[in-house]
Amino acid sequence: MPFGEMTIMLHDVAFILGLPIEGNMVSGTSDDALTHICGLLGVTETDLVEKNLYIGGGIHCDSIIKACRDEDDRAPETRAIGFLLVTLGSTLFVDKSGSRVRPANVLELVDLEIVRRYAWGTATLAYLYRQLGVASRNGCRALSGCMTLLQAWIYEYFPCFRPHRERLVILPDAPRAAQWDVLCEPKSMERLYSFRARLDSLTADEVMWLPYGQQPYEAHPRTLMTGFISHHGVIEPYLPERCLRQLGFQQIIPQKIPQPLRVYRGEDPKAYTVVWPDRVDEMCWSMFPRGFSLLASQFTPAVPRSASTADYIGWYQTFSHPWIVNDRDVVQPYGPDATVGEYWMAEFSQKDGFIFDPIVDQLPQEFVRIKEGLYDMRKLVKRFDDSLGFQRPPNPPSAE
Repeated sequence: MPFGEMTIMLHDVAFILGLPIEGNMVSGTSDDALTHICGLLGVTETDLVEKNLYIGGGIHCDSIIKACRDEDDRAPETRAIGFLLVTLGSTLFVDKSGSRVRPANVLELVDLEIVRRYAWGTATLAYLYRQLGVASRNGCRALSGCMTLLQAWIYEYFPCFRPHRERLVILPDAPRAAQWDVLCEPKSMERLYSFRARLDSLTADEVMWLPYGQQPYEAHPRTLMTGFISHHGVIEPYLPERCLRQLGFQQIIPQKIPQPLRVYRGEDPKAYTVVWPDRVDEMCWSMFPRGFSLLASQFTPAVPRSASTADYIGWYQTFSHPWIVNDRDVVQPYGPDATVGEYWMAEFSQKDGFIFDPIVDQLPQEFVRIKEGLYDMRKLVKRFDDSLGFQRPPNPPSAE
Protein backbone atom coordinates (compact mmCIF):
# COMPACT_ATOMS: atom_id res chain seq x y z
CA MET A 1 0.00 0.00 0.00
CA PRO A 2 1.19 3.62 -0.34
CA PHE A 3 1.71 3.78 3.45
CA GLY A 4 3.13 0.34 4.23
CA GLU A 5 2.49 -3.37 4.12
CA MET A 6 -0.77 -5.18 4.88
CA THR A 7 -1.82 -8.78 4.56
CA ILE A 8 -4.46 -11.31 5.56
CA MET A 9 -3.52 -12.66 9.00
CA LEU A 10 -4.58 -15.73 10.94
CA HIS A 11 -7.01 -13.83 13.16
CA ASP A 12 -8.65 -12.48 9.98
CA VAL A 13 -9.32 -16.05 8.87
CA ALA A 14 -10.82 -16.95 12.25
CA PHE A 15 -13.10 -13.92 12.39
CA ILE A 16 -14.13 -13.86 8.71
CA LEU A 17 -14.60 -17.57 7.99
CA GLY A 18 -15.00 -19.02 11.47
CA LEU A 19 -12.44 -21.71 10.66
CA PRO A 20 -10.02 -23.08 13.27
CA ILE A 21 -6.47 -21.72 13.11
CA GLU A 22 -5.31 -23.99 15.94
CA GLY A 23 -4.75 -27.72 15.65
CA ASN A 24 -2.77 -30.13 13.50
CA MET A 25 -1.06 -28.58 10.52
CA VAL A 26 -2.29 -29.70 7.09
CA SER A 27 1.21 -30.43 5.88
CA GLY A 28 1.47 -34.13 5.15
CA THR A 29 2.50 -35.28 1.69
CA SER A 30 1.89 -38.81 0.55
CA ASP A 31 1.60 -40.84 -2.62
CA ASP A 32 -1.37 -42.68 -1.10
CA ALA A 33 -3.88 -39.96 -1.97
CA LEU A 34 -4.87 -41.53 -5.30
CA THR A 35 -5.25 -44.91 -3.60
CA HIS A 36 -7.81 -43.41 -1.23
CA ILE A 37 -9.55 -41.67 -4.13
CA CYS A 38 -9.82 -44.98 -6.00
CA GLY A 39 -11.42 -46.58 -2.95
CA LEU A 40 -13.81 -43.67 -2.70
CA LEU A 41 -14.89 -43.91 -6.34
CA GLY A 42 -14.69 -47.68 -6.60
CA VAL A 43 -12.26 -47.61 -9.55
CA THR A 44 -8.63 -48.46 -10.27
CA GLU A 45 -5.88 -45.92 -10.93
CA THR A 46 -5.98 -46.98 -14.59
CA ASP A 47 -9.69 -46.18 -14.70
CA LEU A 48 -8.99 -42.71 -13.31
CA VAL A 49 -7.00 -41.84 -16.43
CA GLU A 50 -8.90 -43.85 -19.04
CA LYS A 51 -12.29 -42.54 -17.90
CA ASN A 52 -10.98 -38.96 -17.73
CA LEU A 53 -11.70 -38.75 -14.02
CA TYR A 54 -8.17 -37.56 -13.20
CA ILE A 55 -7.05 -34.63 -15.38
CA GLY A 56 -4.45 -31.98 -14.74
CA GLY A 57 -3.76 -33.23 -11.23
CA GLY A 58 -7.41 -33.02 -10.15
CA ILE A 59 -10.45 -35.27 -9.75
CA HIS A 60 -13.74 -34.20 -11.33
CA CYS A 61 -16.21 -33.08 -8.66
CA ASP A 62 -19.11 -34.60 -10.58
CA SER A 63 -17.55 -38.07 -10.43
CA ILE A 64 -17.13 -37.85 -6.65
CA ILE A 65 -20.68 -36.59 -6.11
CA LYS A 66 -22.12 -39.26 -8.40
CA ALA A 67 -20.20 -42.05 -6.67
CA CYS A 68 -21.30 -40.88 -3.22
CA ARG A 69 -24.92 -40.28 -4.15
CA ASP A 70 -25.90 -43.00 -6.58
CA GLU A 71 -24.17 -46.07 -5.18
CA ASP A 72 -26.29 -47.77 -2.53
CA ASP A 73 -23.43 -49.93 -1.37
CA ARG A 74 -21.33 -47.00 -0.23
CA ALA A 75 -20.80 -46.79 3.50
CA PRO A 76 -22.04 -43.59 5.18
CA GLU A 77 -18.45 -42.75 6.12
CA THR A 78 -17.34 -43.05 2.50
CA ARG A 79 -20.11 -40.74 1.35
CA ALA A 80 -19.22 -38.22 4.05
CA ILE A 81 -15.56 -38.24 2.96
CA GLY A 82 -16.58 -37.64 -0.64
CA PHE A 83 -18.84 -34.70 0.13
CA LEU A 84 -16.25 -33.16 2.48
CA LEU A 85 -13.60 -33.47 -0.23
CA VAL A 86 -15.79 -31.65 -2.74
CA THR A 87 -16.64 -28.99 -0.16
CA LEU A 88 -12.97 -28.29 0.57
CA GLY A 89 -12.09 -28.18 -3.12
CA SER A 90 -14.92 -25.83 -4.04
CA THR A 91 -14.65 -23.37 -1.13
CA LEU A 92 -11.25 -23.27 0.59
CA PHE A 93 -8.75 -24.78 -1.86
CA VAL A 94 -10.22 -23.74 -5.20
CA ASP A 95 -8.17 -24.18 -8.35
CA LYS A 96 -8.68 -22.50 -11.70
CA SER A 97 -10.49 -25.41 -13.31
CA GLY A 98 -13.71 -24.71 -11.44
CA SER A 99 -14.68 -28.38 -11.71
CA ARG A 100 -11.89 -30.42 -10.11
CA VAL A 101 -10.48 -30.99 -6.62
CA ARG A 102 -6.96 -31.92 -5.64
CA PRO A 103 -6.76 -35.46 -4.24
CA ALA A 104 -4.27 -34.56 -1.47
CA ASN A 105 -7.00 -33.23 0.84
CA VAL A 106 -8.44 -36.72 1.19
CA LEU A 107 -5.50 -37.61 3.46
CA GLU A 108 -6.99 -35.56 6.31
CA LEU A 109 -10.49 -36.95 5.70
CA VAL A 110 -9.80 -40.67 5.80
CA ASP A 111 -10.37 -40.75 9.55
CA LEU A 112 -13.49 -38.67 10.21
CA GLU A 113 -12.81 -38.77 13.94
CA ILE A 114 -9.86 -36.39 13.61
CA VAL A 115 -11.12 -34.04 10.87
CA ARG A 116 -11.90 -31.38 13.47
CA ARG A 117 -8.36 -31.50 14.84
CA TYR A 118 -6.81 -29.82 11.80
CA ALA A 119 -6.14 -26.09 11.45
CA TRP A 120 -8.17 -25.72 8.28
CA GLY A 121 -8.13 -21.93 8.50
CA THR A 122 -4.34 -21.85 8.55
CA ALA A 123 -4.13 -24.17 5.55
CA THR A 124 -6.62 -21.95 3.72
CA LEU A 125 -4.42 -18.90 4.30
CA ALA A 126 -1.24 -20.68 3.17
CA TYR A 127 -2.93 -21.83 -0.02
CA LEU A 128 -4.26 -18.32 -0.72
CA TYR A 129 -0.82 -16.78 -0.10
CA ARG A 130 0.66 -19.06 -2.76
CA GLN A 131 -2.14 -18.34 -5.23
CA LEU A 132 -1.67 -14.58 -4.79
CA GLY A 133 2.00 -15.05 -5.59
CA VAL A 134 1.19 -17.07 -8.71
CA ALA A 135 -1.40 -14.48 -9.80
CA SER A 136 1.25 -11.74 -9.72
CA ARG A 137 3.10 -13.37 -12.63
CA ASN A 138 2.91 -11.82 -16.08
CA GLY A 139 1.30 -14.79 -17.80
CA CYS A 140 -1.39 -15.45 -15.18
CA ARG A 141 -4.96 -14.55 -16.15
CA ALA A 142 -6.96 -15.77 -13.17
CA LEU A 143 -6.84 -16.06 -9.41
CA SER A 144 -7.71 -19.10 -7.33
CA GLY A 145 -7.95 -19.86 -3.63
CA CYS A 146 -10.61 -18.83 -1.14
CA MET A 147 -12.03 -15.68 -2.75
CA THR A 148 -14.57 -15.30 0.06
CA LEU A 149 -11.70 -14.69 2.47
CA LEU A 150 -9.93 -12.25 0.17
CA GLN A 151 -13.02 -10.19 -0.66
CA ALA A 152 -14.33 -10.06 2.90
CA TRP A 153 -10.88 -9.03 4.14
CA ILE A 154 -10.92 -6.09 1.72
CA TYR A 155 -14.35 -5.03 2.96
CA GLU A 156 -13.28 -5.27 6.60
CA TYR A 157 -10.21 -3.04 6.26
CA PHE A 158 -11.12 -0.64 3.44
CA PRO A 159 -14.48 1.08 3.98
CA CYS A 160 -14.20 2.88 0.63
CA PHE A 161 -14.58 -0.47 -1.18
CA ARG A 162 -17.40 -1.90 0.89
CA PRO A 163 -20.58 -3.08 -0.86
CA HIS A 164 -24.09 -3.02 0.52
CA ARG A 165 -24.51 -4.88 3.81
CA GLU A 166 -27.32 -7.39 3.96
CA ARG A 167 -27.18 -7.59 7.76
CA LEU A 168 -26.08 -4.82 10.08
CA VAL A 169 -25.95 -7.10 13.14
CA ILE A 170 -24.12 -10.43 13.10
CA LEU A 171 -24.61 -13.10 15.72
CA PRO A 172 -21.50 -13.70 17.85
CA ASP A 173 -20.98 -17.22 16.53
CA ALA A 174 -21.57 -16.37 12.85
CA PRO A 175 -18.62 -15.81 10.47
CA ARG A 176 -18.23 -12.14 9.59
CA ALA A 177 -18.27 -13.03 5.89
CA ALA A 178 -22.03 -13.54 6.30
CA GLN A 179 -22.63 -9.82 6.75
CA TRP A 180 -21.79 -8.86 3.18
CA ASP A 181 -24.27 -8.86 0.31
CA VAL A 182 -22.12 -8.71 -2.80
CA LEU A 183 -23.48 -7.92 -6.25
CA CYS A 184 -21.73 -8.83 -9.49
CA GLU A 185 -20.68 -5.62 -11.21
CA PRO A 186 -19.85 -5.47 -14.94
CA LYS A 187 -16.15 -5.47 -15.75
CA SER A 188 -14.66 -2.46 -17.53
CA MET A 189 -11.34 -0.71 -17.93
CA GLU A 190 -12.91 2.42 -16.44
CA ARG A 191 -13.63 0.61 -13.15
CA LEU A 192 -10.09 -0.83 -13.16
CA TYR A 193 -8.58 2.64 -13.60
CA SER A 194 -10.82 4.05 -10.88
CA PHE A 195 -9.85 1.31 -8.40
CA ARG A 196 -6.15 1.86 -9.02
CA ALA A 197 -6.53 5.61 -8.72
CA ARG A 198 -8.37 5.16 -5.43
CA LEU A 199 -5.63 2.88 -4.11
CA ASP A 200 -3.00 5.44 -5.11
CA SER A 201 -4.75 8.14 -3.10
CA LEU A 202 -5.52 5.92 -0.11
CA THR A 203 -4.08 7.04 3.21
CA ALA A 204 -3.37 5.10 6.38
CA ASP A 205 -6.06 7.05 8.24
CA GLU A 206 -8.72 5.66 5.87
CA VAL A 207 -7.98 2.05 6.85
CA MET A 208 -10.04 0.26 9.49
CA TRP A 209 -7.00 -1.20 11.22
CA LEU A 210 -8.87 -3.05 13.99
CA PRO A 211 -12.23 -4.12 12.54
CA TYR A 212 -12.74 -6.82 15.20
CA GLY A 213 -11.93 -4.67 18.22
CA GLN A 214 -8.82 -3.96 20.27
CA GLN A 215 -6.06 -6.56 20.60
CA PRO A 216 -7.37 -9.33 18.29
CA TYR A 217 -4.47 -11.55 19.36
CA GLU A 218 -6.10 -12.04 22.74
CA ALA A 219 -8.98 -13.90 21.09
CA HIS A 220 -6.63 -15.74 18.71
CA PRO A 221 -3.06 -15.95 20.11
CA ARG A 222 -1.87 -18.04 17.16
CA THR A 223 -1.90 -14.90 14.98
CA LEU A 224 1.30 -13.84 16.82
CA MET A 225 3.22 -16.84 15.46
CA THR A 226 6.14 -15.86 13.24
CA GLY A 227 7.39 -18.59 10.98
CA PHE A 228 5.73 -20.70 8.31
CA ILE A 229 2.28 -22.07 7.52
CA SER A 230 1.47 -24.78 5.04
CA HIS A 231 -1.06 -26.66 3.00
CA HIS A 232 0.48 -29.97 1.96
CA GLY A 233 3.42 -29.13 -0.34
CA VAL A 234 2.78 -25.38 -0.16
CA ILE A 235 4.87 -23.65 2.53
CA GLU A 236 4.53 -19.89 2.98
CA PRO A 237 6.19 -17.42 5.41
CA TYR A 238 3.86 -15.90 7.99
CA LEU A 239 5.41 -12.68 9.35
CA PRO A 240 3.06 -10.64 11.56
CA GLU A 241 5.87 -8.21 12.46
CA ARG A 242 5.45 -6.66 9.03
CA CYS A 243 1.82 -5.75 9.73
CA LEU A 244 1.80 -4.65 13.38
CA ARG A 245 -0.88 -2.01 12.88
CA GLN A 246 -3.36 -4.81 12.22
CA LEU A 247 -2.58 -6.03 15.74
CA GLY A 248 -2.96 -2.59 17.33
CA PHE A 249 0.76 -1.72 17.50
CA GLN A 250 2.93 0.99 16.01
CA GLN A 251 4.60 -0.27 12.84
CA ILE A 252 8.39 -0.61 13.01
CA ILE A 253 11.02 -1.61 10.47
CA PRO A 254 10.67 -5.41 10.41
CA GLN A 255 13.35 -8.08 10.26
CA LYS A 256 14.57 -9.36 6.91
CA ILE A 257 12.40 -11.84 5.05
CA PRO A 258 13.70 -15.45 5.33
CA GLN A 259 15.23 -16.72 2.12
CA PRO A 260 14.07 -20.02 0.53
CA LEU A 261 16.47 -22.71 -0.60
CA ARG A 262 15.36 -22.36 -4.20
CA VAL A 263 12.85 -20.13 -5.93
CA TYR A 264 11.67 -19.60 -9.49
CA ARG A 265 9.02 -17.05 -10.31
CA GLY A 266 9.16 -16.83 -14.09
CA GLU A 267 6.47 -15.59 -16.44
CA ASP A 268 4.90 -19.04 -16.70
CA PRO A 269 2.61 -19.43 -13.65
CA LYS A 270 2.81 -23.22 -13.90
CA ALA A 271 6.56 -23.05 -13.21
CA TYR A 272 6.15 -21.05 -10.01
CA THR A 273 8.34 -22.85 -7.47
CA VAL A 274 9.43 -22.03 -3.92
CA VAL A 275 11.40 -24.60 -1.91
CA TRP A 276 11.92 -24.30 1.87
CA PRO A 277 13.84 -26.63 4.22
CA ASP A 278 11.99 -29.81 5.16
CA ARG A 279 9.79 -29.60 8.25
CA VAL A 280 10.49 -25.90 8.80
CA ASP A 281 6.74 -25.28 8.98
CA GLU A 282 6.06 -28.01 11.53
CA MET A 283 8.97 -26.83 13.71
CA CYS A 284 7.65 -23.26 13.92
CA TRP A 285 4.10 -24.49 14.39
CA SER A 286 4.82 -26.93 17.21
CA MET A 287 7.11 -24.58 19.16
CA PHE A 288 4.52 -21.80 19.46
CA PRO A 289 4.13 -20.05 21.88
CA ARG A 290 7.37 -21.11 23.59
CA GLY A 291 9.24 -20.04 20.48
CA PHE A 292 8.60 -18.40 17.13
CA SER A 293 6.17 -15.96 18.71
CA LEU A 294 5.96 -12.18 18.80
CA LEU A 295 5.96 -10.74 22.31
CA ALA A 296 3.13 -8.22 22.44
CA SER A 297 4.74 -6.47 25.40
CA GLN A 298 7.72 -5.31 23.35
CA PHE A 299 5.65 -3.22 20.93
CA THR A 300 4.14 0.23 21.39
CA PRO A 301 0.37 0.64 21.04
CA ALA A 302 -0.49 2.62 17.92
CA VAL A 303 -1.90 6.10 18.68
CA PRO A 304 -3.46 6.88 16.28
CA ARG A 305 -4.12 3.40 14.93
CA SER A 306 -2.28 4.20 11.70
CA ALA A 307 0.92 5.20 13.53
CA SER A 308 4.36 3.99 12.47
CA THR A 309 7.85 4.89 13.62
CA ALA A 310 9.53 7.94 12.09
CA ASP A 311 11.96 5.85 10.04
CA TYR A 312 9.46 3.25 8.77
CA ILE A 313 8.08 5.10 5.74
CA GLY A 314 11.54 6.06 4.52
CA TRP A 315 12.65 2.43 4.78
CA TYR A 316 9.47 1.21 3.10
CA GLN A 317 9.74 3.57 0.13
CA THR A 318 13.22 2.34 -0.72
CA PHE A 319 11.71 -1.08 -1.42
CA SER A 320 8.30 -0.16 -2.76
CA HIS A 321 9.07 2.72 -5.13
CA PRO A 322 8.68 1.72 -8.81
CA TRP A 323 11.92 1.51 -10.76
CA ILE A 324 12.57 1.29 -14.49
CA VAL A 325 15.52 0.72 -16.80
CA ASN A 326 15.92 3.61 -19.24
CA ASP A 327 17.29 3.57 -22.80
CA ARG A 328 20.86 3.61 -21.49
CA ASP A 329 20.29 0.59 -19.22
CA VAL A 330 20.49 2.79 -16.13
CA VAL A 331 18.14 1.97 -13.28
CA GLN A 332 16.19 5.05 -12.26
CA PRO A 333 13.02 5.80 -10.32
CA TYR A 334 9.96 5.92 -12.49
CA GLY A 335 9.47 9.48 -11.31
CA PRO A 336 9.57 11.45 -8.08
CA ASP A 337 5.82 11.99 -8.14
CA ALA A 338 4.79 8.77 -9.85
CA THR A 339 2.03 6.73 -8.29
CA VAL A 340 1.97 2.96 -8.21
CA GLY A 341 -1.03 2.95 -10.55
CA GLU A 342 0.73 5.12 -13.11
CA TYR A 343 3.73 2.83 -13.06
CA TRP A 344 1.78 -0.41 -13.50
CA MET A 345 -0.59 0.95 -16.12
CA ALA A 346 2.48 1.91 -18.16
CA GLU A 347 3.91 -1.56 -17.59
CA PHE A 348 0.71 -3.18 -18.84
CA SER A 349 0.60 -0.98 -21.96
CA GLN A 350 4.19 -1.33 -23.18
CA LYS A 351 6.17 -3.98 -24.98
CA ASP A 352 9.98 -3.94 -25.14
CA GLY A 353 10.08 -0.27 -24.22
CA PHE A 354 7.62 0.93 -26.87
CA ILE A 355 4.56 2.57 -25.35
CA PHE A 356 1.30 1.33 -26.83
CA ASP A 357 -2.06 2.99 -26.62
CA PRO A 358 -4.37 1.67 -23.83
CA ILE A 359 -6.79 0.52 -26.54
CA VAL A 360 -4.17 -1.67 -28.21
CA ASP A 361 -6.28 -4.79 -27.62
CA GLN A 362 -9.00 -3.25 -29.76
CA LEU A 363 -6.68 -2.57 -32.71
CA PRO A 364 -6.32 -4.94 -35.66
CA GLN A 365 -3.50 -7.38 -35.20
CA GLU A 366 -1.91 -6.26 -38.46
CA PHE A 367 -1.57 -2.72 -37.13
CA VAL A 368 0.01 -4.05 -33.96
CA ARG A 369 2.56 -5.97 -36.00
CA ILE A 370 3.38 -2.81 -37.97
CA LYS A 371 4.01 -0.87 -34.76
CA GLU A 372 6.25 -3.65 -33.47
CA GLY A 373 8.14 -3.63 -36.76
CA LEU A 374 8.66 0.11 -36.56
CA TYR A 375 10.09 -0.23 -33.09
CA ASP A 376 12.45 -2.99 -34.23
CA MET A 377 13.55 -0.71 -37.06
CA ARG A 378 14.18 2.12 -34.59
CA LYS A 379 16.41 -0.15 -32.49
CA LEU A 380 18.32 -1.21 -35.64
CA VAL A 381 18.90 2.43 -36.66
CA LYS A 382 20.14 3.28 -33.16
CA ARG A 383 22.55 0.35 -33.24
CA PHE A 384 23.85 1.47 -36.63
CA ASP A 385 24.31 5.03 -35.37
CA ASP A 386 26.23 3.78 -32.34
CA SER A 387 28.56 1.74 -34.52
CA LEU A 388 29.40 4.86 -36.56
CA GLY A 389 29.78 7.03 -33.49
CA PHE A 390 26.88 9.23 -34.59
CA GLN A 391 25.44 11.33 -31.76
CA ARG A 392 21.73 11.91 -32.08
CA PRO A 393 20.31 15.25 -30.89
CA PRO A 394 19.08 15.17 -27.27
CA ASN A 395 15.64 16.43 -28.31
CA PRO A 396 15.02 15.28 -31.89
CA PRO A 397 12.44 17.27 -33.81
CA SER A 398 9.00 15.74 -34.08
CA ALA A 399 9.27 15.52 -37.86
CA GLU A 400 12.05 12.95 -37.53
